[in-house]
Amino acid sequence: MPAIETASDDQARTSRLLTHLQTSHLARVEAQQEVLEELYNDAPPAAPVPLDTFERVVLEGAMPLPGETYPPAGHTYPTRG
Repeated sequence: MPAIETASDDQARTSRLLTHLQTSHLARVEAQQEVLEELYNDAPPAAPVPLDTFERVVLEGAMPLPGETYPPAGHTYPTRG
């Protein structure tokens, strides 16, 4: 039988996910800016890059809205401690 996840386990996993999400998103923003700089000598700052599907899922899981349950219906994520 799997161990019940504690609040600190959940916080540690969430922190790792958010760190990787930030790294991934910044890389996509920088890549977009590089393309603009190649096309234009004085490239304007890149427009905001929308979150991809994975990034949205991570944020929704990391910061559920008040009243939302964890895990979402139909999923078997570990329960919070």
